[in-house]
Amino acid sequence: MNSLIRHNWFKELIDDCKGLVTEAEFTSRYTLIVAYHAVGERIVEEKENFEKAGIKNINGTVAEAMNRSTRHVQRCVQFYNKYPNLDKLPGGKAISWHQVVNKYLPESTGDQQERKNMVRCPKCGTEFEV
Repeated sequence: MNSLIRHNWFKELIDDCKGLVTEAEFTSRYTLIVAYHAVGERIVEEKENFEKAGIKNINGTVAEAMNRSTRHVQRCVQFYNKYPNLDKLPGGKAISWHQVVNKYLPESTGDQQERKNMVRCPKCGTEFEV
């Protein structure tokens, strides 16, 4: 191994391979973001049909049919509503879904809003509403 490190062709090979993997990681993360954005868009587009069908819990209904969590579907819709144009999303290609959810989406989603009114007792650990 040490003898290979001295050769320029080997250094170039390793640099090229690292670059390929790094680019693929960025591409895969962004592709997932594009897909989640498209999911949110499709759900928003069908809102009127859900209403005509009498379905009030749209995110829950879609989540169950997709075998995903309601929170995940809700975040897809929230993401689309906040960034209808992906070109306006900060971070460009180097962004991850985790960053989108934790840094750029509003915090007042259902569960989080409910939990804002909760306090944990330091002695027993029980949560109660304030």
